[in-house]
Amino acid sequence: YWRDDKVVVVYDRYPKAQVHLLVLPLGVDVDWPYEMTWDEHGQAFRDAVERARWIANHFRRYERRTMRVGLHAVPSMKRVHLHIVSQDFDSPWLKVKKHWNSFTTDFFIDASVAFERFKIGMHEEMGDA
Repeated sequence: YWRDDKVVVVYDRYPKAQVHLLVLPLGVDVDWPYEMTWDEHGQAFRDAVERARWIANHFRRYERRTMRVGLHAVPSMKRVHLHIVSQDFDSPWLKVKKHWNSFTTDFFIDASVAFERFKIGMHEEMGDA
């Protein structure tokens, strides 16, 4: 979907909504959010959040979609990533309650909340939810 010198954005292989993208920050070679450190990964995470918001705003503005950007408290996929997901949850891949809950409860951490937690050194909590 998108690539620049800071992120790669791909379509989710099993989308849970009509728009479901994954944002993978370049230069962050860790599997889980709680493995990141501010000194080593802070700028890359910030860049990923900014790019994800920029893309989500495109869908808000031009396609009139309600969008969220965030990450799972306990990711199901290795490699740190953010989700950009529309709130229609119209997908054949949305099959079980777990799928619904992973995007509609506190299990889905808004990117701004995750970034603030990470910035103040509480990134361990992102894996404890």
